Amino acid sequence: MRNWDKEYVLEDLLKENIFSLDRGRVISSIDIAKCPGIFPVYSSSVQKNGLFGYYDKFDFDEELITWSVDGGGYFFYRPKHKFSVTNVSGILKINKPELFDYKFLYYNLAFQHASQYYDYSDKAHPSVIKKRYLIPEISLSEQQTIASILSKLDEAISQTEQLIEKYKRIKEGLMNDLLTRGIDEHGNIRTEETHKFKDSPMGRIPEEWEVVPFETYYKSPIRDFGSFSSTKLITFLEEGIPFIKSEMIEENNINWESVSFISYDVHKLLTKSYVNKNNILFSKIGSALGKAAIYNGEYLNCNSNAAVAKIDIDNNLALNKYVCAFLNSTFAKNQFSFMIISLLPRINLGDINKLLIFKLPVEEQSRIIHKLNKTQNLIDNTTDLISKLTSQKSGLMNDLLTGKVRVKI
Repeated sequence: MRNWDKEYVLEDLLKENIFSLDRGRVISSIDIAKCPGIFPVYSSSVQKNGLFGYYDKFDFDEELITWSVDGGGYFFYRPKHKFSVTNVSGILKINKPELFDYKFLYYNLAFQHASQYYDYSDKAHPSVIKKRYLIPEISLSEQQTIASILSKLDEAISQTEQLIEKYKRIKEGLMNDLLTRGIDEHGNIRTEETHKFKDSPMGRIPEEWEVVPFETYYKSPIRDFGSFSSTKLITFLEEGIPFIKSEMIEENNINWESVSFISYDVHKLLTKSYVNKNNILFSKIGSALGKAAIYNGEYLNCNSNAAVAKIDIDNNLALNKYVCAFLNSTFAKNQFSFMIISLLPRINLGDINKLLIFKLPVEEQSRIIHKLNKTQNLIDNTTDLISKLTSQKSGLMNDLLTGKVRVKI
């Protein structure tokens, strides 16, 4: 519910020439390849802020709002710089800047966009959007204050996202060091200057380590559901026994948001697909190919589909978290890349058995995991902060962009 004293339909402001709407021009990837440059070209994609490429020409050197005409209708705020937009992008220009602020207008339109629906038949053409969006009549100073509040939150979110990426790069580098060099009993990462190393099929490794087939660590033979076609016989329900699909497997995480359910009667029949607590689940096919996560026993009973391999590790020889970290590492991915030869990328159970892995004492594995967990905790805590900031922004947008709460000038 909007609580402004007075609002205009966007079309009314166009008639008074306060705003003007237009579209970009045709700029193809071939054009950009022929004339590469330094000036950004924006298209309709939501990814990378709509960046399409860099051109040697530019059409604009001013503050504007653009939006995606084809499909989603997403809005973008474009600060003043030299750029172009393609013909699948709309352009909104404020002709009377003494009346409206670009950033406020962007936030207002983006907020309303959440309740709009566009697809590839109902596109966000200028003739369509001008009838759908409302613009409140408030002072320029109030608009700028609202825009400033929301911009500061956006800046905090952006800085936090950059911090997460930094932590991820640190963890990736740390993982590479830990999985190839390990940590000695004094807590130091080994180097060839301080410790003895030797040659192995996987490069130089600490003298105490070995390289062994992955199946060396099995408590019981690796298994999966069995037949991919069997999955087609299953009827999925709104509730019941959770059924893990391969696309739910993320690196070191199971995404339960997309879980499906089967009946208890079907669960009892599919004994080969049972998932037990502490099983390592490994995606053999699909969008999550090559990713591994540990099932922590979130449910009393659980099943998985044929694209998920269930790995039961002998914890006298290896820790689940160490093995899972290895499966998600570049060392495992590089080995699997040479094993995948079919047109439909998939990893067979035999490929997993033949994977080469480092053999090292369980105590050292524990030190490695402890070190990685400290970095992962930084990532998790910072991710939680983004969730809080995003929630705060959502609440403020609802208050400030509907007129429910007015700012004092």
